[in-house]
Amino acid sequence: MRFSNLFFIYLSAGLLGCVPYWCAAQRLSVDTLAELPIVVVTGQFTPTDVKATVNSVRVIPQATVQQRGVVSLQDLLITEPNMRIQVDPVLGSGIAINGLRAENVKILVDGVPVIGRLDGNIDMGQLPMQNVKRVEIIEGAQSIVYGSSASAGVINLITGGQQLHTAVGGTTALYEDNGFESLYAHAGAKVGKWNTSVQAGRLRFEPVPETDARSQVWNPKTQQQAGANLFWAARPRFTWRASGRHFDETVTNLGEIRRPTFKPYAFDDTYLTRRSDISTHGEGWVSDRHYWQHTMAYNHFHRTKNTIRYNFDEQTTELIPHEQDTSAANGWLLRSILATQLHNQKYDWLAGIELYRDEAVGARIVHPDHPDAGRAAATDLAAFAALKYRFATELTLQVGGRYTYNTQFGAAFTPALWMAWQRGKHGLLKLSYASGFRSPSMKELYFEFIDVNHYIIGNPSLQPEYTHNLNVEAQAKQLPVGKWKTTTTLTGFANRINNRIVLAEYDVLQFNYQNLESWQTAGLGLSVAADKGKAWQVRSAFVYTGFYNALSEQDMGSRMVGSAEWSNEWSWRFGQERAAWHVWHKWTGKTPFFYLDENNTLQNGLIESWHLLNSSISWMPGKGQHTFTMGVKNITGIRDVRRTDTTAGTHAGAGSQIIGWGRTLFAQAIFQFHTKSSTHGGAKPAHFPYVELQELTRF
Repeated sequence: MRFSNLFFIYLSAGLLGCVPYWCAAQRLSVDTLAELPIVVVTGQFTPTDVKATVNSVRVIPQATVQQRGVVSLQDLLITEPNMRIQVDPVLGSGIAINGLRAENVKILVDGVPVIGRLDGNIDMGQLPMQNVKRVEIIEGAQSIVYGSSASAGVINLITGGQQLHTAVGGTTALYEDNGFESLYAHAGAKVGKWNTSVQAGRLRFEPVPETDARSQVWNPKTQQQAGANLFWAARPRFTWRASGRHFDETVTNLGEIRRPTFKPYAFDDTYLTRRSDISTHGEGWVSDRHYWQHTMAYNHFHRTKNTIRYNFDEQTTELIPHEQDTSAANGWLLRSILATQLHNQKYDWLAGIELYRDEAVGARIVHPDHPDAGRAAATDLAAFAALKYRFATELTLQVGGRYTYNTQFGAAFTPALWMAWQRGKHGLLKLSYASGFRSPSMKELYFEFIDVNHYIIGNPSLQPEYTHNLNVEAQAKQLPVGKWKTTTTLTGFANRINNRIVLAEYDVLQFNYQNLESWQTAGLGLSVAADKGKAWQVRSAFVYTGFYNALSEQDMGSRMVGSAEWSNEWSWRFGQERAAWHVWHKWTGKTPFFYLDENNTLQNGLIESWHLLNSSISWMPGKGQHTFTMGVKNITGIRDVRRTDTTAGTHAGAGSQIIGWGRTLFAQAIFQFHTKSSTHGGAKPAHFPYVELQELTRF
């Protein structure tokens, strides 16, 4: 179905749906809601104003998602500062924060870990954004609350909360001229203390061929998603939520035509991915001073690769024996946290327990001690606590620690310390030290891949990685410069990983995972944000990251090699604030990388620099319930950049790294409906949804 048909259907639905019962809905006042704070929950004792957190939390609101016309976390973060996205058309995308690999970045949905890593990465293209109200990001180790794999940072996707109206509904249609189409719909109802919502979506990507060849760089892809939530306001300021989500993806990697003149055929690979999760979550105030969160969740990941032979003359397919691969993962989570907000006292505390079980399933998982073939599992049992102390109105200290017992590796203790010093109205200084850890994955421990082209095995003797992280942030905020208010932030970070796990050759052409390296990164950042009332917003951030030079041990170069990046965002609201022009951009400088050549010799290479520039215009007609957006992504038309082996000459060993599919035009239509009256019967939400209210009134 092409966009002209999609747009006609959704436009008709919007017009026909505007019966008086719906369109009489009153829009919340911009003036009333403009000063409401943005409340964050990731890594906090209780829901906290983002301006009052001891650690630094970056918030990307739903409005930004809509402005940019993105449908996945990959598209949203690709232009964010201090985040580097690497794209693979088959394995998906991975992310690095503070120069640390994706294995050390924990991605959560409503506080529940996302499972199913491929080559250490969570494919962010498989994380839809349509039902996400905001994304909260903390850079630096967060192992106290979130445990293993959070030593580089945490990305938490916060989905829709309780609704304010008796009935709500909406649809979103997005089209890009490169063959990308997305449809999404949601509906919800509220009766007394009960609130329920359902969502469903479908994505289709049929890339425009770049050559006459059957095999293309970008593969056809379809995604389907569905979800449901049930809220129960059990008591004033306390809510229980039950959620379920399901996601399917099919990626087809078409092969080249073989024997084209006589009974032509091709070998095609199909990758089928399924993600399912269910969870229950309760949070709220159990007394005037005590806030409780309790989460139980189960996640399932399943991926199958099928290789088929397609016969063109007969138009038939046949499955190729011994060319199939199936892998799966299961995760069970139980987490309970009790925290205080003791008014008129100088301290607050937090205490929690967590049980997390990780299981890997697949024919290539070989665990000699597990009773079931093709299975391996490990369990973490943890207790953690933190104390926040306010020495004065200006100075706050927070100290905490986590004790974890792992059934594979024994016990580990990870401490952390934060400091926030508020100097007057405009000055702010934050310092933090945190120790993080990452337990080896089931693949690194028990994976076995042996055929004519590969010999890779796991290593049950691996030890966890341990990380030391330092962060500093100095901020001069809300300084008036004429009619503008500016905030300037200087940041610095340093990381050291001990027992870093790498894939290494232990015999001729035979590889396994080993604790071989210590790894270091360090960086400096400078960002400036300026606002001129509600009409103008400008953001610019420069980050320089230094990576440990593995060749320095051979007296080849300095100890650290660096790479810079520069992100920019510019918004102008006009037409009585019902229209907006948005521009976002990122420049990624030349980036070093290290690899083993065919002689098992460590080499360094260089990825060339590149720009990604985008622009969009949004319009909210009428009462502002609907939004129409048009724009251009990747204006510079970048597709890939050169990867060069710098040790052997400028052009020796040159290859390429994929960035995107070139310049695309996109159009998006969002229709939102709700009843006229707001029903506030029953208990009040656990924390008033400030962010949701803000997003109704801003771009």
